[in-house]
Amino acid sequence: MAAKRTERLLGLAATIHSHKGFADVIASLREGHGGAVGGTWGSACALAAAAIERGLPADGPRAADGPRALVVVLPHAADCDAFADDLAVFSEAAVSVLPAIESFGDDAAVDEPAVAERLAIVKALTRPGGSPPRILVTSIQALLTPLADPREIEESTRSLCVGGRIDPAELADWLVARGWHAADAVEEPGTFARRGGIVDLFAIDWDRPVRVELLGDEIESLRTFDIASQRSVASLESIDLTALVSRPKPKPDDAVARPTRGGSRPPRGAAVSRRTQLSDILPQGSWWALVEPLELAEEARRAFERIRGVVEDASEPDDVFTRIYRSPSVTLSCIAPSSLEASAELSVESVERFTGVLDRVKEELETVGRDQEVWIVCPTDAEIERLTELLADTAPARSGRLHFAPGKISAGFRLVPQKLAVIGSGELFRREDAAAARAPRRRLSRAIDTFLDLHDGDYVVHVGHGIGRYKGLKLLEKQGRTEEFLEIEFAESTKIFVPASCIDLVQKYVGGTKLAPKLAKLGGKTWEKQKQAVRDAVADMASDMIRLQATRASRPGIAFPPPTAWQREFEESFPFDETPDQLTAAEAIRDDMERPRPMDRLLCGDVGFGKTEMAMRAAFKAVEAGYQVAVLVPTTVLAEQHCRSFQARFAEFPFTIRSLSRFSTLQEERDVLEGILSGKVDIVVGTHRLAQNDVAFRNLGLLVIDEEQRFGVDVKERLKALRSTVDVLTMTATPIPRTLHMSLLGIRDISSLATPPPDRQPVETRVARWDEALIRSAIERELARQGQVFFVHNRIHDIHLVAGKLARIVPEARIGIGHGRLSEKELEEVMVDFVAGRTDILLATTIIESGLDIPRANTIFID
Repeated sequence: MAAKRTERLLGLAATIHSHKGFADVIASLREGHGGAVGGTWGSACALAAAAIERGLPADGPRAADGPRALVVVLPHAADCDAFADDLAVFSEAAVSVLPAIESFGDDAAVDEPAVAERLAIVKALTRPGGSPPRILVTSIQALLTPLADPREIEESTRSLCVGGRIDPAELADWLVARGWHAADAVEEPGTFARRGGIVDLFAIDWDRPVRVELLGDEIESLRTFDIASQRSVASLESIDLTALVSRPKPKPDDAVARPTRGGSRPPRGAAVSRRTQLSDILPQGSWWALVEPLELAEEARRAFERIRGVVEDASEPDDVFTRIYRSPSVTLSCIAPSSLEASAELSVESVERFTGVLDRVKEELETVGRDQEVWIVCPTDAEIERLTELLADTAPARSGRLHFAPGKISAGFRLVPQKLAVIGSGELFRREDAAAARAPRRRLSRAIDTFLDLHDGDYVVHVGHGIGRYKGLKLLEKQGRTEEFLEIEFAESTKIFVPASCIDLVQKYVGGTKLAPKLAKLGGKTWEKQKQAVRDAVADMASDMIRLQATRASRPGIAFPPPTAWQREFEESFPFDETPDQLTAAEAIRDDMERPRPMDRLLCGDVGFGKTEMAMRAAFKAVEAGYQVAVLVPTTVLAEQHCRSFQARFAEFPFTIRSLSRFSTLQEERDVLEGILSGKVDIVVGTHRLAQNDVAFRNLGLLVIDEEQRFGVDVKERLKALRSTVDVLTMTATPIPRTLHMSLLGIRDISSLATPPPDRQPVETRVARWDEALIRSAIERELARQGQVFFVHNRIHDIHLVAGKLARIVPEARIGIGHGRLSEKELEEVMVDFVAGRTDILLATTIIESGLDIPRANTIFID
């Protein structure tokens, strides 16, 4: 059944392809000319590309040319993955993405995933036996930067096969000469390790490292393996090892190198000696499709200004377009430009915007689906099953005109002649399909121990000596052997060196204040006194907890019912794959809520690890059982963010969610308070205003607290009273030291989300002198991907001077300024503008730590 449903959407490309105007465009391309297609609104642009691909001959003019390809060039690099997903709905052709390089110059990294993906594309297009894509999606930014030359790749590649012979020492010398690093254990691309008859290798274009087992100099086996477990994953008969020659650029004197187990990081600023352009390596007779050509030209100009003088052999936009127009090309745009070439106009309309409320969505779907077929594209089979049930009573479903298909599309559309509408499931409920972004090439790295997250200058705690300052890893001679030691500085500039094998003696310092801690004095008694004071404080805290636990155990709580069909539907609509920690935490919270005693669970996890989703699942369970939920957050901005997140996540269910904060008008506040009292409001998200005495709930069942340590004493006392009567879930991003965590087990229910979600991008920290070129490059890169930037400055008196410098460096950026001397209202306005995307850069003092959670902000400067 699913296959038949999918065939209908795949057949749309053939339908478009057969139209007379479109057939003329294809004929013009076959003759070596060009064409233009208009009406390509939303995901219909990918449909048009799929139809064009159907007219592309399979092979080039000569047998040696290989299969031809259609290259689709987009104005924005950030849209490539979504376009490729759109194509997969309408075409069965092999699709690949040629990404743009995001880091340049001194900020470039040889192990950036984009570098590996670009290398893989070149090898697929040029090496015998490669698997070239039928459709290659790329951006104009990606075309401005050169690719590795196929001749250089050939010279830098060795083939390893079972039964073949290699000299391990000679191979190691060959790799080192090309910029690779020897390590005790392979953890990242560009490294290798030798242990007796085993050689571990990790090339930059491999998803996993490979273990070569030798018997003498003969290769006995080749296996990919998992870095974390060191277990074999798959056996190989042969593999190509590519090690391009790199030219590392010097780091600034004040750069901080992140320590690794096996030594230095792979070289930065890597480059190969010869470069090439995509147009040089495409099979002869390939076609180009240029999406929104006017926007392409403008973005090409902007991108070139950003990389000019930074990227070696960068291509000028005019040269790129000249190369493209030597081949048959077609433009795809919403409004086709006037052209003497063959042209076609698709009869495509946009789909009306849905409100996101379930009952109204059903009515709107009936309007959209009147006298036409409606196809809803869903990212998962669970989503298909859920929406099939939810929308079963609509007119299109009853008449057999409502269909579902697996896949992801970025923007729905209506084909007028065919009387057919295609809609993404996320559009129905005004929910951005978080799963729509294609996962980048996975780097399966080992879970890094705590000390590997340290940077030079971080504070640490030595179990025997107290608080010190971490000064990096040092290689020292010990009994004739070279070992790795952690250098830790204490008071009076005294130092100790801790062997890496004794890392359990050291933990990262987690302070409860923003002030720098005082370094301990070696041999003094201060540390012993501090430890005793902490023991007493922990004992007092434990005593309070035990009394609270006893009170909770003696009072009956709410025993929420087991999971229902709605609960399962809600959990299945989560657009990500849960991590093991998330599944464990969700199960623990569910078990707590179903017990006949008040829950009091602490949920720890870094930003982006899934704490809010766990809270939403708990809230859904409570509300569906007829109880109200209060979500208490420390800042007004965070209250607005959480409220919007809850409303978007619960959009398909008939629950009322409101916020209560200083942003609320007096009338809105009165309405919310009345709704809380009457029970009309199911979930309320608010600041400390929720803890005041005039707030009365009709049937409160769950209290969710975000970062409880940031509330005042009066709020905490009110919360202490609530803990013995209702279920409480407390969330925090503050890590708990291992010893404290273990001491609290048994007297406090704790869940930790320590595993990052799959493909979560790691945080990269660099320390460098003020460099306007570096600042401009990083900010323009963020603006190009519709991102935002935090810029933290440490002084108020000259913050406006810094704003002036930024305005000169990136004049197109919108800058907001925030600091502690602004009034509360002014500061909130600045922060809300940033949250809403009305400013690109938030220049602020450390007031930035007040609880913002901006998914678009990927770059932070600290001055």
